[in-house]
Order: sequence, then structure tokens, then C-alpha cells
Amino acid sequence: MTDDPFAYLIPPLRKLMELREARDKAKVAAEQAENAFRAQENLIHDQLKSAGRQPHVTLDLGEPYGEVRFQRRVTPYGRVYDHEAAVEALKEIGRFEELTMPATHVKFRQKALNDFVKEVAEHGGKLPPGIEPAPREFVSITRKKKGT
Repeated sequence: MTDDPFAYLIPPLRKLMELREARDKAKVAAEQAENAFRAQENLIHDQLKSAGRQPHVTLDLGEPYGEVRFQRRVTPYGRVYDHEAAVEALKEIGRFEELTMPATHVKFRQKALNDFVKEVAEHGGKLPPGIEPAPREFVSITRKKKGT
């Protein structure tokens, strides 16, 4: 037995260290799984797109998945690549206040910027200088419920 007055903390501290190591390993595994999933998702998105198919396909994948629908999707996002040009252009077209928030420096409202990019695209317009589309392509996955 030790004379250290904190010896009683050794078991819970060891447990804390074990849990930290397990957490760190799980985090790395989750990041790797996410990266693998996104890579496969991009591959499927591209294959569905290049096949000239409808934006979706429904197939029976067998057990344990059953019938699954895969649908190509694109979410429009905007990206400010030239801050000064974007600020100037948005002031000129009267959209500056709507797309930014008060701060010591100009900060863009991401949702408003995304909606603006989508609106411009839907009307066949041109984005102002300093702003470009940054779409997120993905595949939505819908499993058919058993018994339906």
C-alpha cells in the first residue's frame, strides 16, 4: 500500500484514461467511416448522373436492406471567395443588409447567402462578383418499410 493521500483516485483516473483512449479511437474510426461513406456517395452520385437515368433508382438489395431508393440531390450553397468584391456588389444591388449581419467586420449570413445563390440560379441570373456557387451533391437513401 502507498502512503500517497491520492492513491484512492488511481482506479477512477485509470478508468478516465481508458475512456479517453476509447473516445479518441472511436473519433478516428468515425472520421474514417464518414470519409469512406462520402467517397462512395460521390461515386454513386456520379454513376447515376452519367448513366443518364432519372435522378433516382429503387432496387432490392437483398437482406438485410431490402428495397432501397437512392436519389441524386444537389443542395445549392454559396461561397464568398472575394470578400471586398462581394460586399461592394451586394451594396450596389441593395442586398447587403439582407445577406450580412452586424459585426466589427462584415460577416455573411450563410443561410441567406445560400438562398440568394439558389434564387439567382432559379432565375437564370449571374452571381455578383466575389460570390460563387458551391453546391453539395449527395445521394439520399430511403429504405422501404417492411410489410408495405
